[in-house]
Amino acid sequence: MTSIAASAALAAGMDPRSLMAACMISGFYAFCFPSGSVTCAFAFSLGNYNPIKFLKYTLPLLAIMIIVTSVTVYIAFPPFP
Repeated sequence: MTSIAASAALAAGMDPRSLMAACMISGFYAFCFPSGSVTCAFAFSLGNYNPIKFLKYTLPLLAIMIIVTSVTVYIAFPPFP
């Protein structure tokens, strides 16, 4: 996805680092879901977690992480110099 983000940013006249950083950081948010990795699948299955009931924790966490990522990437790499 980073190569698509870089080419889209260059086509729009933006700094490609901003979209690439957002794509790379967002990839780490998969730990919130059981299908995110093998480790997450083990944790969800061994802990007998119900993913539907667990959404009350993961959705606010994802919302906070998306907001923090957006603000941080915008401050670190302004898209339009």
